[in-house]
Amino acid sequence: HVAIEAVIQGGTGVLSFEEEMPQVYPEHLEAGTLNSHGIAGLSVAVDFVSTQGVCAVHSHDLELVKQFVAEVRQVPGIELYGSFPDNISELNGESSQKDHAPIVTLNLDGWTSSELARVLSVEYDISVRAGAHCAPRMHRALGTQDTGSVRFSFGFYTTEDEIHKATTALNELAKSVM
Repeated sequence: HVAIEAVIQGGTGVLSFEEEMPQVYPEHLEAGTLNSHGIAGLSVAVDFVSTQGVCAVHSHDLELVKQFVAEVRQVPGIELYGSFPDNISELNGESSQKDHAPIVTLNLDGWTSSELARVLSVEYDISVRAGAHCAPRMHRALGTQDTGSVRFSFGFYTTEDEIHKATTALNELAKSVM
């Protein structure tokens, strides 16, 4: 029996809130989940970004974030995580593009992150990610290690109508627990 150590560690998968890799094999050697869909689509994605331009794609996505944050701030009981200026229109320019990914993470009072994600999926056909996001230290820093959070991700093909649909759904769900 020879002990084999992982070359890369992180994203412990089955132990999302733990920092150490599982001690059982093969999980001990698997940093995160193999992104087979991402691997298959990489060539097409590179071609797309090369054609559109990195800055144009990111600027488009950042506009969606601005719209989402402006609307979601009106929803009672929303806790936003991240650095968003009070005047969301200030979220532009070169420094913001370097500092912000097209991702918004939040929680909604009265809802667990997993239940909110389930209801958004089943009742509204909105896909989000709930849980620890393979970031236990971040959740400890935010005080969300017991609840996780809900992550909205925006991309080039996300529409403004979809942004409004998501914020409308969150508003309805916020009112349902008041």
